[in-house]
Amino acid sequence: LLGPAHRCFFRRLAVFSDRWTLEQAAIVTDAPALELDPLEAVEQLADMGLVRVAPARPGDPDQEPRFNLLHVVREYAYEELDAQAERPATMHRLSGWCMHLVTQAAQQAGSDLVVQWMDHVEVSYLDLRNVIRNALDRGDVATVWMLIAQLNTFWLLRGYRGEALEWLRATGLERLVDDRRSHTELPAQLRAGVLFAAGTMCYYAEHQRKAVTYLDRAVELYLGEPGAPHNQLFYTYLFLAMALIGSDDPRAGAVMEKAMAGARAAEDHFLEAMGLCFRTEVLVRAGELDLARSDLARARKVADEQPRILLRNSMHLAAGNVAMMSGRLEEALDEYAKCLAVAGSQRIVGTVGWAQNGLGYALVVSGRIEEGRRMFLEGLVTARQSGYRAALMAQWAGLGLV
Repeated sequence: LLGPAHRCFFRRLAVFSDRWTLEQAAIVTDAPALELDPLEAVEQLADMGLVRVAPARPGDPDQEPRFNLLHVVREYAYEELDAQAERPATMHRLSGWCMHLVTQAAQQAGSDLVVQWMDHVEVSYLDLRNVIRNALDRGDVATVWMLIAQLNTFWLLRGYRGEALEWLRATGLERLVDDRRSHTELPAQLRAGVLFAAGTMCYYAEHQRKAVTYLDRAVELYLGEPGAPHNQLFYTYLFLAMALIGSDDPRAGAVMEKAMAGARAAEDHFLEAMGLCFRTEVLVRAGELDLARSDLARARKVADEQPRILLRNSMHLAAGNVAMMSGRLEEALDEYAKCLAVAGSQRIVGTVGWAQNGLGYALVVSGRIEEGRRMFLEGLVTARQSGYRAALMAQWAGLGLV
């Protein structure tokens, strides 16, 4: 039979939605206060058939063993947790662990380490979802917003963004736009971060005018706050420019230049090169292919000096698009293939979908119809995962050709 401390440790494990590590178990069960060694406690529960080792999955970020509870065992543990009125405190510890995880991930957003941290976030996504829903049920807007603002990079790179916008709307998101006095008790940078997240989600969902509304307000908040991070303002301007392009708004070029000017002022060559890659879309749409090639050459120089994954990924996609529009099919095929190799290995699903689409068109134009059809079908799968409606429609349009 389990002693009191082990029974407490066991029932607190019920708050985990899926697999968990010994480190997570120690924090969420408050093992030190129970005077328990989490490894010894888990071994005892495993010997009794209450805990099992969970199979490893593709994409797990490390070799650390993970454990879980069978569904029926977890239901029993939950009943015991509620009987002892320990669910709120245990969920609070789980929320704290999740907040620490996403804060660490967000701090890496400007480096290649962000890709590794996205793996850690993804393996714990069910717990993050549980914490956000629990905070919604309690009316804890601050926790929901802090988690979603920090998770936006994850959604941009890995997808899963469909439910996030609904969570934001459930917290009264529209009031942030309509009422300048709304939620002023929360930091301006947090409110701006939430609007940036909502704007990017709307951009990917093809709600461009709504994206412009959210991102315009985010820019306003960032500019009104001394010391706003230049990289956050850069990306807000960048997505605002892309949403304006999607809305056929003539402000797009000027907003894109504000993003570029901010990167230059901060002497952030990485951001400037990222902006150059995105700006090629504006130039290609305007038929300015020579200028687009010039931007790519400058971005490529930075990529050679700073071989960053996210930059190489964006550069190859932009280069493929410019080559395709220039009728240089072999070059386009090569650039799209390189983009897929980079983005696919890191599971950057948004870029993977567009590279698959570009490669599909290049294959079809080259007469390789069946290969192009297969690429569009693969692109459909990726677009559905990413929740990027424009990419989904582009894959269907490609299939319409074959």
